Amino acid sequence: MKLKLFVIILLISFYTVGCNEPQKLGSNLSHYTINSPSKKQELPPILHEISGLTIIDDKTVACVQDEKGIVFIYDLVTNSIVKQLVFGEDGDYEDISKVGETFYILRSDGAIIEFADYNSSSPKTTIYETNIPAKDNEGLHYDKQNNRLLIGTKSKVEKNQKCIYSFDLASKKLETIPVFTFDTEVLDKKVKAKGIAINNKKGKLKFTISAIAIHPKDGNLYVLSASEYLIFVFDTAGGLIEVAELDAALYPKAEGIAFYDNGDILISNEGAEGKPNILKLGYR
Repeated sequence: MKLKLFVIILLISFYTVGCNEPQKLGSNLSHYTINSPSKKQELPPILHEISGLTIIDDKTVACVQDEKGIVFIYDLVTNSIVKQLVFGEDGDYEDISKVGETFYILRSDGAIIEFADYNSSSPKTTIYETNIPAKDNEGLHYDKQNNRLLIGTKSKVEKNQKCIYSFDLASKKLETIPVFTFDTEVLDKKVKAKGIAINNKKGKLKFTISAIAIHPKDGNLYVLSASEYLIFVFDTAGGLIEVAELDAALYPKAEGIAFYDNGDILISNEGAEGKPNILKLGYR
């Protein structure tokens, strides 16, 4: 009888702890050596302004750069561009996501360019004007679970507010209510409480979203702020889990992030004063 009672108490305690403090695999940056990447690949000059990337397979990624309406197919094994696909005119293109045989490209004004059947002899380009309430937008990510694209606003939506909106792939329309809303003043206090200094003229966090991605193992949101050399991890409700500083020498301008299914990360950097690169962070 005492043994049964002990087992019941143990099970109740385990359940209570599990409910109150879930420990999700991959839920923090301790699974990565952020400033000691497992691999660094320098990119050719044409990708000096690389602004986003998406994974095609184990050895291939697709990239866009700020100024050209071109998708660059890049082989990570041979370290070379193997194909260039023209989808539009020159413009300010900030990120890219792959959905099946379609690429979606984010323009800085919030427009979504659908580049369908990109492998065919006659790919089709369609532009969707989202009318997102932000002048400057940089992060794009395919949220497979909800069949939508997430768009991160670099500029403010309202005072102190940066948001992540969703573009529904069934209706091809922007949802007016953001998926996440971040108060930069609240974030500023939380970042400083973790001992991180904000190195700009005002000494206040701007939270300039430059890239976003959902972790494949737990659904947490990873956000890069290139100009502040920071990487954030938020839970599915938008609560801050962790933030870490990026080595400016390694991450001169971190503008792209993508996950492999096993949790490995690729981060692309514009060249700034040096050469552009792609860094790989192995999941431990």
